[in-house]
Amino acid sequence: CHLLLCNVSNQARSKEEDAINRPWRPLPAGRLTLTQAIYLRKAVAFGCLLLSSCYGPALMCVSAALLVTTILYDECGLSTHPAGKNFCNIFGYNTFQAGAVMLLSE
Repeated sequence: CHLLLCNVSNQARSKEEDAINRPWRPLPAGRLTLTQAIYLRKAVAFGCLLLSSCYGPALMCVSAALLVTTILYDECGLSTHPAGKNFCNIFGYNTFQAGAVMLLSE
């Protein structure tokens, strides 16, 4: 669920790059519009938070942290700055790991 969130968010912001490097993806191939991708991203974000809430508030906080990191990366432009890109990647991997450990320790 969370990986889908990151992928949809990233692809919604890199349509031009994907048109050159990955033309088979839904946006460059015309199977999905940018508006649809943005709505899908919002729906997946809500679904991730809802799913995480089923496992408790701690996991929901980890999910929210990944959502904030994704927004900073794609919406706030940290993906274009080397330090921002590295910060978001490190924090994103850490939230994935924290979530997995929390689920395993249940």
